[in-house]
Amino acid sequence: MNYHVQKKFPEYSSLIRELLQRSEMFAEMCADYEEVCTWLAGRTSKEELTAEEYSVAQDLIRELEDEIAAVVEKTTK
Repeated sequence: MNYHVQKKFPEYSSLIRELLQRSEMFAEMCADYEEVCTWLAGRTSKEELTAEEYSVAQDLIRELEDEIAAVVEKTTK
């Protein structure tokens, strides 16, 4: 569970677990991140993914990473 989130933010592992339990919004954000990362990782060949799909997925991943990082930073201050 939340493999990609933990992999991206290993230094905040325990805080992320806590936030997942406390905040439904944060949990949804992480679930979306997991879903997009897993979907993208499952597309291994060029035939399975257009350049536009790849670009959109990468943009979404970056946006979700920024949002997750913002929540983590706000919590640690």
